[in-house]
Amino acid sequence: MKSKIYSSEYMKSSSKGQRWIPAFAMIAFLLAFPVAELILMGKWNERSYTQSQLSYLYSSLWSSDFLTIGAVVAAVTAFFAAVSGFWYLYSPRKVDFYHSLPVKRSALFLHRVLLAVLYYLVPYVIMEFAAVCIGAARGYYSLSIMKKALILLVLHLLMYLLVYFSTVLVIACTGTMLMGALAWAGLFTYSIVLAVMLQLSGHLFFDTWYEGSYGILAAVRNLGSPLMVIVSFIDRYSSGSFGKQLLILILTLFIMAALSWMAFCRRRSENTGKALVYTWMEPVLSALITIPSGLGIGLIFYMIPEDSSKTAWWIFGMILGTILVHGILEVIYEMDFRRFFRRKVQLMILGGVVAICALTMKMDLLGYDSYFPAYDNLQGVVVNVCNLSYTEQLCNVEKKEDGIYKIRYTATSDNSSGLLDQPVMKSKALYNSLKDIKLQNEKEKRSGRRMYVRYINKQGFSVCRSYSVSSAQAQNLMEALYDEQTWKEDRYSFFQLDKQYLKEVTGVFCDGDIHSLFEKNAEKRQALAEALRKDILENGGQTVKDQPCAMLMFDYAGIPSEGYMD
Repeated sequence: MKSKIYSSEYMKSSSKGQRWIPAFAMIAFLLAFPVAELILMGKWNERSYTQSQLSYLYSSLWSSDFLTIGAVVAAVTAFFAAVSGFWYLYSPRKVDFYHSLPVKRSALFLHRVLLAVLYYLVPYVIMEFAAVCIGAARGYYSLSIMKKALILLVLHLLMYLLVYFSTVLVIACTGTMLMGALAWAGLFTYSIVLAVMLQLSGHLFFDTWYEGSYGILAAVRNLGSPLMVIVSFIDRYSSGSFGKQLLILILTLFIMAALSWMAFCRRRSENTGKALVYTWMEPVLSALITIPSGLGIGLIFYMIPEDSSKTAWWIFGMILGTILVHGILEVIYEMDFRRFFRRKVQLMILGGVVAICALTMKMDLLGYDSYFPAYDNLQGVVVNVCNLSYTEQLCNVEKKEDGIYKIRYTATSDNSSGLLDQPVMKSKALYNSLKDIKLQNEKEKRSGRRMYVRYINKQGFSVCRSYSVSSAQAQNLMEALYDEQTWKEDRYSFFQLDKQYLKEVTGVFCDGDIHSLFEKNAEKRQALAEALRKDILENGGQTVKDQPCAMLMFDYAGIPSEGYMD
């Protein structure tokens, strides 16, 4: 029986009723690869790009667009394959039948995994090969493209298996469809909801809370679920530095594969029909769900009133949320409304944990707002001052191969964009300016323009904060920043764009006049841009104290950039 379970005849017979899965995958990958490729090529042909630029864009297509689209199709296919292969675990009659066969559960598990891999690989290989052939017919064939296609196949297979084993793990640990659906949704979205709740709590209780995601909060959001592990890998893959994320993806896959195999092989058939097959999971899930839910519902009640009753409503909301969520979980576990107040001692312990977490945030017992590093222990700082100007809109430009650009736009409304990848600086003037801003924020709470700072200590750890800034403090800060050459080069990196893409320069003068400068003379426009670049880089911070006379707007068009055309 061991040898026959992997025979082609048995594969065919056991795949009856599941052949719609490869059919679905075939259609989905047809849209994801050949169709998407033809659409993008049509858009490129409408632009007047050189052949080398088109070749680079086609190469980047296999590193970005195909990766994202293929990952979505792989995830959906993996979910259907896992549900179709292990759905019988929710039926006591089918469980008794399959598990009474003279086949080890491990062999049965591997057989179904092999079927799922075949359902995925055959349509994928066919459609990816078709995409390569379409590119070759248009003159884009090269060994590097074949290499990227092979790498893409492996990466999508890893993502497919991660979603597949995660879904199998949920099915193997739950005994009812209701609990299975709730557990699957929780496994894939729990970290996202938790990160949002932590962000909201920080925004409400800490004056210097940084809205961006980094450190522990980033780890919770990006590594707390299989979905976010895949999304984080995709984000890093396009940048080229994805080694760490790839290791995390592979490690998470092995963990999910091992857990799903163990959960399936050790599952007791007589527990089918219970909410959770492994009863020791009940208190663990209760703690993981009840504590954040109690805090989250408390925050909702905290935000409703505008007067001094906020604290009272907050406490009421936490008590209500803790009792309600814990009781609902007990009802789901036992499928009996009379079990709502089961495990009262556990409820009291979880309520105590909720109270401790709330008190820690309200009283700032961890010293979040009071943090400010010593100068001697500081490796450097990163400063984002986008919100200090309501008119200036800049973008970060990085020149890539063959005249292709990577552009990151930074609008004044972006609270924290770019704080984690801007130049690191350290000077006494900048440090004293930040210290003055920090002390002023401690003395009085003010609203208005915000600035964002990342402190990096000598051990390499980062701490991010946001501060309210007055006009005088903003002027001193900008003077210190304009003395930093690396900061100016990053802030005005759009001057790296080739002058052929500069189409218009508009001057908005302080007397109200608006003129298009050198409208019919491209050489003078380019000379003006070059003169301004030198003026900014060669002059120090004292320049920003001079009275402005105009605002200049540089309009570029036809830039070949990664991701989209502008």
